[in-house]
Amino acid sequence: MITVSEDLLREAMKRFGYEIRFKDRKVKDISAVGYLWLARQVGIESVDSELLHYSWDGKTLRGVVKVTVTIKGEKYSALADCDDRSMSVRSPDMLVRAADTIAMKRAIARALGIDREELQKYEIGGGREEEEAYTPAPAEPVEPVEPVESSESVEGDLDW
Repeated sequence: MITVSEDLLREAMKRFGYEIRFKDRKVKDISAVGYLWLARQVGIESVDSELLHYSWDGKTLRGVVKVTVTIKGEKYSALADCDDRSMSVRSPDMLVRAADTIAMKRAIARALGIDREELQKYEIGGGREEEEAYTPAPAEPVEPVEPVESSESVEGDLDW
């Protein structure tokens, strides 16, 4: 297991922390992007996902995903299951993505020795790091292309 410094955890909670509200309590956690950011700080090498189970029994759609992360040559795995009755998923692929995200967070937490109880002592920041992490770079301008008649050939077309 790789140990993450308290300063790094504090930074992750400031940048990527959020609060989950249950009926009787509130729990702090780090977003999936935050877990990936932490793993990147310590040298993550790979994230591999495997769909282990996917079924529909006429009432409930279920999925089980296994994620294995490799950090500094060590492999850490975690499982997650989801179903469309306990989670508000709108499509089958959304169910698999939800299970995959949960399993990834668990695998990284296991690899880095992060305990959710330990996260409760850190303050959540007000940053919007996730949006910044996913903001694509501006596209380069592209020269307009003249339309081509269907009978003409364009250089670079595949030769069938």
